[in-house]
Amino acid sequence: MQEFIYAWKTCLQFDGRVSRVLYWRFFLVNAVVSFVLILLEINVVGFTWLEVGYGVTSLLPSISMTVRRLRDTGRSSWWMMIILIPAGIIVLAYFLCQRTAEKNQKSGQLPIGIMATFAIFCLIGLTPLIYAMNLPSPYSSYNLLKGFEDHSALAVTKNMNFKLKAIEIPANAKGILYFPKPSVGALNKLHGLKAEGVYITTDNNGDECVVRNIPMIAGKFGYSQFGYAETTSIEMIIFDNQASDALQKGSQIDSRDFNIATDQYKEGADIQIKSLTDIRGYRFLIHPRRAWTSWLHGPRISPECEKI
Repeated sequence: MQEFIYAWKTCLQFDGRVSRVLYWRFFLVNAVVSFVLILLEINVVGFTWLEVGYGVTSLLPSISMTVRRLRDTGRSSWWMMIILIPAGIIVLAYFLCQRTAEKNQKSGQLPIGIMATFAIFCLIGLTPLIYAMNLPSPYSSYNLLKGFEDHSALAVTKNMNFKLKAIEIPANAKGILYFPKPSVGALNKLHGLKAEGVYITTDNNGDECVVRNIPMIAGKFGYSQFGYAETTSIEMIIFDNQASDALQKGSQIDSRDFNIATDQYKEGADIQIKSLTDIRGYRFLIHPRRAWTSWLHGPRISPECEKI
């Protein structure tokens, strides 16, 4: 923790050197703080700008420490610019892990050219990033004659026959929540699932209608596994009035607040999951709170229930 405080106290100091131990202790504490803020941003409303603000302001001590660590290894501070090329971050990490050089670079202020060049490259790099985030879909392909062809889950639901799906709603249910192409991933024991779908129900007049663009995320701890793939569709039969209203209004639904049945309907179940995908043990969120970057991309959630 002392190294972390030291880095912030000397964040405007670019001359001198820092040792390998001091640098990596700061890096570890900084990573832990960032991780905690991300968890708060996901689970607690109002912490978004705190996480973003810390991420921006922590760049200054990070750059200062990196410049001094490079100088301690006997390299010019210009080597920091290597992160702007592919796989450059790996080379930079290798440099930062090396011991103190016998003949270090002469101490001095950080050249203005480094900061200016770094800022220009960051601005240039944001252009393709923003463009990519605004593509029709991450599952799109491009055809010279037809333009973008969307293969996403939303494209599948766009061509669905909602009338036929509405017939499957049980007499005592409020509607069916359908996710056609969920994606699952695993990183060691951390398992995640992401999906977008539609909610087929009836409005106050008794007319069949559909709510589109409903996102869901889910996670659990499981056995060790690595990978990412699409899986089979997921259907949820909604029996609870509160859950049905939340789906139509775009309000967040947390699986911990409802009685979930993962097999046949059980008396008192709020939501019954019908799926070939095994999601037992997952905690899921429907209509999760949108991230701070959501204004850049993605369809806006529309709580309107369109007649079918």
